[in-house]
Amino acid sequence: LVRVFLVLSLWFAVSLPAADTLQPKEKNVYIPYEKLWETFEQDKRGVFLPHDEFERLWQKAYGTPETPPAKPPRDAVIARLHGEILVGDDTAEAKVTMDIEVFAKGWLLLPLAMGDCAMTDPVIQGLPDARIIHDREQGYALLASNQQETSQKAVVTLRWVREISKAPGRNTLTFQAPAAPVNQWEVVIPAEDAQVEVSGGHVVKEQLPAATGFTKVRLHVGADSQPAIAWTPKAEGAKGLDALINVSSLLAATLEEGMIRTQATVTVAVSRAPVAALAILLPREHRVTNVFDPNIREWRVSEQDHEQRLDITLHEPVTAEQTVILELERIQAGLATADIPCLKVPAAIARRPRRLHRRGTQGRSRPPHRPDPA
Repeated sequence: LVRVFLVLSLWFAVSLPAADTLQPKEKNVYIPYEKLWETFEQDKRGVFLPHDEFERLWQKAYGTPETPPAKPPRDAVIARLHGEILVGDDTAEAKVTMDIEVFAKGWLLLPLAMGDCAMTDPVIQGLPDARIIHDREQGYALLASNQQETSQKAVVTLRWVREISKAPGRNTLTFQAPAAPVNQWEVVIPAEDAQVEVSGGHVVKEQLPAATGFTKVRLHVGADSQPAIAWTPKAEGAKGLDALINVSSLLAATLEEGMIRTQATVTVAVSRAPVAALAILLPREHRVTNVFDPNIREWRVSEQDHEQRLDITLHEPVTAEQTVILELERIQAGLATADIPCLKVPAAIARRPRRLHRRGTQGRSRPPHRPDPA
C-alpha cells in the first residue's frame, strides 16, 4: 500500500521578551494523512519541539531549580569549656561553663558526658526551649530547639558533685569530660605543695600559683579523655623535732711530689625534717678547691678555732639523701708520712664506716690520728 503523507507547515509562536526580536524558524513536521484527525483532535494532543528549544522555553517559564542548602556535619558543638574544681574532704565540687554553637534547624541533642557526676543548678542562656536531660548510656545531654535559619550561640553553666576515692596517703578524683576543642579544668586541692599526678589519656598538667595551704593545677584535656587526678599530701615530717642526719664518706687520696690531693664524697641521709644547709669541718692544712653537686647553690669557707668550716647552701631542702663532692689539696714537703683529712659534720648523729683509697708509689699513708666524732 502506498501511503500519502501530508506536509504541513507549522508556525510555533513563542512568548519572547520585548528585547528579543528574533522570529521562530519554520518547522516541518511529517504526519501520516490517515492519522491526521486522530493526532490533532484528541484531548491529549500536543506540540512537538526540538529538545534544546523546549529547554529554553522551560527555563523562561520556571527558571533554574534551587539547590537545597548543605546540611552541617554537626548539629551543634561545644566550642569552649572551662571548669573549676574545688576538692573537699570527701567530695569534689565543680563549676562548668560551656560555649555552645548550634548549626542545624529544629530539635537536636548534644552529648555532655559527665554521667558519673551529680549535676545541680544548670543555667542555659541563648536557647529558651533547651533542657538538660540524662541518658544512661551517654550521660547528660543538651536537648534544644533552633527555629532560626542561621546558627545560634548559647552559654551553659552548671555545677556537679563527685565523690573522691580515698586510700592511705593518696586521694583520687575521676570524671567524664565533655568533648570540646578547648577543654580546661582548674583544680584546687586543700594541701600545700601536694604531689599531683594525672592520667586518663591526652591530659596535660600545668602547675599554677596557689594561696597558702593549697595546691592548684590546670588540666588541658584532649579528645576522648576521662581525666583522673591523684594527689598525695606533702610529708611534713616530725613537727617540732630536729632533723636526723647520718653521714658516710668515701675519700680518695693521690700522693704527688710535694702535694697530696683528696677527693671526698660525702653522702648525707636526712630524716624526720628537711635540711636546707650543711656544714662540714676539716683541717686547716687542706685547702678546699672545689665543691659541687647540682643541688648546691653556694658554698664558702671560714676559720673556726683550729679548723676550717665549709658552709653549703642548697637549692632545695633535703628530705632524703644528699651527696656532696669535695676536692682538697695540701702542700707537703716530705712523702714519708701523708695525713688524710678528717671530715666532720657537726649535725650528724651517726656515722657509717669510712673507706680510704690510697694511691701513689712513694711514701705511705695512715689514718688520721684524731677521732672522727659521731
